[in-house]
Amino acid sequence: MAQARRDENVVTSLLGVSNVDGSTPVVVYADPVTHRLLVDGCGAGDQAFDASVGTACGGTYATVKAAVDDNKKRILVLCDTTETANIDPPLATTDLLINIVPTATWNLATFIVTNTNPLDLTLQGGGTLTYAYTVTNTRPFSLFDTDTLKINDLIIDNNSTVDNTPLSFGLEHISNVRFLLPNQGRGGITTNGDIADLFASSYHDIEFVGGGTSCTSAFLSADSEAGANITNISFLGTFKPATSPPTGNFNTEYVAVFRGVNITNIFFDYIGSSSFYFETSNVNNLFYGDQSLITGVLLDLSFSNALSNFNGNDGITVSFFLDGFNQINNVSLRGTAIFDLDNSDQNLLSNILVGTGFIDMTDASCSENQLINCRMSAASSIGGDNNKFTNCEFVGGATVVSGANDNGFSNCQFGADAGSGVLTITVDAGSNRTRIVGCMTDAAISDAGTGTTTAGNAVY
Repeated sequence: MAQARRDENVVTSLLGVSNVDGSTPVVVYADPVTHRLLVDGCGAGDQAFDASVGTACGGTYATVKAAVDDNKKRILVLCDTTETANIDPPLATTDLLINIVPTATWNLATFIVTNTNPLDLTLQGGGTLTYAYTVTNTRPFSLFDTDTLKINDLIIDNNSTVDNTPLSFGLEHISNVRFLLPNQGRGGITTNGDIADLFASSYHDIEFVGGGTSCTSAFLSADSEAGANITNISFLGTFKPATSPPTGNFNTEYVAVFRGVNITNIFFDYIGSSSFYFETSNVNNLFYGDQSLITGVLLDLSFSNALSNFNGNDGITVSFFLDGFNQINNVSLRGTAIFDLDNSDQNLLSNILVGTGFIDMTDASCSENQLINCRMSAASSIGGDNNKFTNCEFVGGATVVSGANDNGFSNCQFGADAGSGVLTITVDAGSNRTRIVGCMTDAAISDAGTGTTTAGNAVY
């Protein structure tokens, strides 16, 4: 094999040719320590890009719009870039990828990506996307219902001064995103219940940071049949204080409105006193953070929700407002829990352990509820019919009010653990067919009702 000539007069080197004329020799650029070649290119990992944005840092285009107008489809934002007009991808661009590097901010200002043509859009890269709308109902990505928006590994900084500026209204897959919300309503995510396959939407590892006391609806499910899947969603910062009792206004009252979704792991931290709405949703694992900065949280459970595994620290007050057909299982709160079942029926509560607990079932319409393994520290009143209590502790005693029918208590405790007090269960006159079986009381059962059944009870 021939050897390259090398002596004091001749030193071999690697040359290239200029990309201007294709013939002029140029010296290749290299790192003097590692001897690795240094190249200007649009690439990240195993992804190839056909355009770079940010002329101040060596990019080919000044804006993303300029690259898109030039039919570029895989765009790398190298440094801070501000758009100056709406972006309307041409018909041939059905898939658009925009990668914002971690040190860069892509500023849409008051402009949007429009939807003249169908488009599947992906945003990623670890950088920041920001916008600031002054007209309500403006969405940065105005996509068709059949389009898909994917966002991965970004900070989204919404500085809008009006309500209702959510990301888009199409099919969405969003993961590892931090939303910095404005002091307005509906500035985060709003799903579209009109999309037939919205059950395929997914939201994972998302953090919402509230921007003030007018900040509401960070996440809003627009339809109860949405079916989106959510894992690891957290709320912190300042949101609108809770209204108790809730009024049911989705747009102006709640931090988040979850309708027809499946949620695993919700985290509450630094949110003051705030309210959340749930409807026909499955929720597993709710956690609280710094209790000194959470003064009270209200959970409005409309109907047909399944909520499991709820944990919180000292000093937290949680109010549960239930409508009907809800299941709440495994609640462990060292603070205070208030369960309001007035005007509610056919709920199932099981394994409720709280530091201070109170259940409101006074209303006559509160009927056909079941409570299993629950501990209530305050006095409780039962005003509706056909409610069943099994293995429950009523440390403050309980009263079945006049007019309540067919309520049952099995293996329950009325009074303090040590006994020797005066607390018991009281069945008022006008209550019919109450069943008290296998229960313990501080004092003898007080029964003025009609058709009351008592068996196997003990005063301790």
